[in-house]
Amino acid sequence: MDQSLNSSILPIRIVNNDNAEFKGTGFILHTSQDATYIITCWHVIKDFEEGKQIKAGDFEAELFDSGENFGLDLAILKIPKRLDDNQGNEVRLLKGVMDLASQRNPEMS
Repeated sequence: MDQSLNSSILPIRIVNNDNAEFKGTGFILHTSQDATYIITCWHVIKDFEEGKQIKAGDFEAELFDSGENFGLDLAILKIPKRLDDNQGNEVRLLKGVMDLASQRNPEMS
């Protein structure tokens, strides 16, 4: 898999004490100077309870917003840290998808 696409995908786990339960995957949607926003499905984190922790990859995350009230199976998580590649470049799903597409079809670059 293309590295920029692969690095934009994170496992989502719910942690209770030392027990981490894998729930699904999330995708980096956007990074700002001090935060990274992950999109996942609402059903992945809907069982999250007070006293537990959401982890996106190795990072603690919080529920930023959800589509639950609109009947959408979407949730946005926030990691209070900018995630980037080792060269300081933003990492996000759309960039990874476009990089992969342009490799296969140079007209897209």
